Amino acid sequence: MSEVPKRPSLPTATLNDVAESIVDGPFGSNLKTSDYVESGVPVLQGKNITGNRFVWKEVRYISEEKAEQLMRSSTVLGDHLLIKIGSIGYSAILDNLNGHPFAIIPANLARIRPDRSVVDDQYLHRVLTSDFVSRHFQKVASKTAQPALSLKKIKATAIPLPPLAEQKRLAGILDAADALRAKRRESLAQLDSLLQSTFLDMFGDPMTNPMGWEEHSIDSVFEVARGGSPRPIDAYLTESEDGLNWIMIGDAVEGSRYISSTKKRIKPEGLKRSRMVHEGDFLLTNSMSFGKPYILKTEGCIHDGWLVLSPKDKRVSADFFYSLLSTGALYREFKKRAAGAVVKNLNTKLVKQVSVPVPPLDLQHRFATIVESVEKQRAIQRAHLAELDTLFASLQSRAFCGDL
Repeated sequence: MSEVPKRPSLPTATLNDVAESIVDGPFGSNLKTSDYVESGVPVLQGKNITGNRFVWKEVRYISEEKAEQLMRSSTVLGDHLLIKIGSIGYSAILDNLNGHPFAIIPANLARIRPDRSVVDDQYLHRVLTSDFVSRHFQKVASKTAQPALSLKKIKATAIPLPPLAEQKRLAGILDAADALRAKRRESLAQLDSLLQSTFLDMFGDPMTNPMGWEEHSIDSVFEVARGGSPRPIDAYLTESEDGLNWIMIGDAVEGSRYISSTKKRIKPEGLKRSRMVHEGDFLLTNSMSFGKPYILKTEGCIHDGWLVLSPKDKRVSADFFYSLLSTGALYREFKKRAAGAVVKNLNTKLVKQVSVPVPPLDLQHRFATIVESVEKQRAIQRAHLAELDTLFASLQSRAFCGDL
């Protein structure tokens, strides 16, 4: 049995003990890009697990004939899905198949079908998404370029397993606490919607430009460049105060428009293979969830997961341009032009060619004043959410050590 934190007052069992079956997706060569078709049997992806919730988005399909060959890796409503390669450990209950009777999982997912005579679904979900199970998965994952969990390691993972009635009670407490966090996150999302609707009321859709503002190519307003990554990167990382901020995708805080600090630093010689960016520059993610913008509140080096837009002059305010980049219309324009059949990528040439409206600066500054007010409200909401996160973590810890 795999190591589990000391929880003397609760019995334990392995995931294999509480499951009817645990399977993973087919080996890579058994499911190739050429197998995908426009409609048919859905194939789920890691990106369908967001915030430990299942989200029906960007779903791909294979033919019924191909699905028949891969039925071992099928999944139905109520199954628990777990990311086992890459961003390991994220988990969700499959609660939406968009009318399909089943789907297929790929190699980077595992499917756990619980034995509901011994484990409650919601309790199992709370365990799989707990901090201690996440730490355990990180510990036992293979130390390769992409961390990976073997099916054997998943099955052997030990979890606290009180009687069913107690599982339901604990899950109910954690569900109620998590619901409070969800409401606070919803309040933050509503502030985002308020800003976006205010932007559209003041400036209109940036791609149709109904108000007839002057238009300029992004290239005429910004210097556009791509980051770079020295290899091997570990040789260039440092703990020294003389190092430069090494700005990673992970330094972007969800729900924030700013990047103000970094987790890692890089030696100055790493700059030769990277790119220096400065406060006031914009960063755009250039692959996967590409086109997501951030305003820099610091300086440092960026890796090749970023594009940087450095203002050439003061024709645009930071808050106006951030909101312009955040509109769905501009994202759709980027996506339409983006390279890559499966994984879309931005590049400097593509971004430079996109034209955007540039309203008068005084109107942009009026919008910036509104942004400042909303950001103050957002800071209050984030502080409340942080308190709720602390409470939830405490309840979670007590629940799984038999102290709740």
